[in-house]
Amino acid sequence: MDSPSLLSDGQFEHFKTHGYLILENFFDEASLHNWREQLWSKMGSSLETTETWPKDDSSIHRYEYDPP
Repeated sequence: MDSPSLLSDGQFEHFKTHGYLILENFFDEASLHNWREQLWSKMGSSLETTETWPKDDSSIHRYEYDPP
């Protein structure tokens, strides 16, 4: 038995063809803001200060979002 899906057939096809989906309004703005703040803090960086941006992605390994 097929289980119900939150994605349309068109979305499935788009993903299979292109390898990505754009899901508008998937996150509310407050959650997205909190996630960004946590991620930049974990990296010891600031979005506004490019000099603090990590040179590689090793600072985000094992990152887990901590919902408010």
